[in-house]
Amino acid sequence: MLEPPSTILPQKPYGLVSLCLTYFRNYKQLRLACDTRSVLLTGPNGSGKTNVLEAISFLSSSKGLHQAPLGEILTTTAPPFSHWSVSAQIQTPSGILDLGTGLEKASWHHPGERRIAKIHHKFAKSLSTFDNILWLLWLTPAMDRIFVDALHKRRKFFDHLVGGLFPKHKTLCVRYKVLLKERMRVLLTRPSDNAWLSALEKRLAHVGVQITIARHNFLKLLTPILPTTPAPFPSPAIRLHETYDQQDASEEVLSAAFEKSRVQDTQTGSTAFGPHRTEWDVRFIAKDLPAAACSTGEQKALLLSIILATACIYRAHRQSVPLLLLDDFAAHLDAHKQAVLWETLKDLSIQTWFTGVTSPHFSATNTDLQHFVVERGICTPSSFAREL
Repeated sequence: MLEPPSTILPQKPYGLVSLCLTYFRNYKQLRLACDTRSVLLTGPNGSGKTNVLEAISFLSSSKGLHQAPLGEILTTTAPPFSHWSVSAQIQTPSGILDLGTGLEKASWHHPGERRIAKIHHKFAKSLSTFDNILWLLWLTPAMDRIFVDALHKRRKFFDHLVGGLFPKHKTLCVRYKVLLKERMRVLLTRPSDNAWLSALEKRLAHVGVQITIARHNFLKLLTPILPTTPAPFPSPAIRLHETYDQQDASEEVLSAAFEKSRVQDTQTGSTAFGPHRTEWDVRFIAKDLPAAACSTGEQKALLLSIILATACIYRAHRQSVPLLLLDDFAAHLDAHKQAVLWETLKDLSIQTWFTGVTSPHFSATNTDLQHFVVERGICTPSSFAREL
């Protein structure tokens, strides 16, 4: 059983209680009513199960479950000049909140397509406002091999976890990336502009230190929880490998190091060190193996252990509502792991949206789970769900 920090908040039923889609993927219209219990979506491949999860993922500042271009979301049967939208009601600690998002077409004031955010039917200043209300974690089949994927994908995944605890972290990561790109542009086009380079490097160091501190503070909370991951899920060990001495680094030290590496960075066309080079090292403790050397099933189990521990931290330290999306969750998980996963999530009181081709064994008589059958863009409560 996961052991949360002692500051855990009272366990209350929070979650998504209604979802409406318009011209979203294969859904012309969808109105799905539920309560704060977890939700299981089953149906054949291509029926639209993952599309529901993707729609929910847009109730955040992220680019969604699949990072798809906004223009690709609109269903092919939509009338001319239509746009897609997602709206939902969220049960929060302070009551029901209405959230909405969708594609806003190009206009005189906004020449490009963009996604808008609404709260209680009023425009929000930015999409990041969603993250103060609802924080989403998700796991898709494409993420099952994240430990052998490119390093930047793994770093992005962990930064998303960190951002769930420190909301400013995502903004800082975006700002750091912009500054890094600008510094490289100046190095390649105006290398003698020392004043501008120094100013950029000071800002890079300021943002970089904050990013590093947030990552290490998150890991300090996560590390003591990981060994309590319930069997048969493995206990992972996580370490951060920096390209500089994090203990002694200050803004002044980092800024000076950036300045010293100008010639080398100009020659290579990339910045040699900094938070953008940090590596998250994950090992399977029981086998003393790096996660990348484990089997596909073990890698997914390690990933789920990290997500469960992170969810535990969110439940303890965030006032916003954590929501978990598990697409094709049963892949590489035997019946025992499925059951343990379900019981752990139930104990954490976190609403989880599962998808699968068939119904898992723990759903047959479980009154803590809502089951919908999805076929050809239609979500229907199962006979079991209708009896509840």
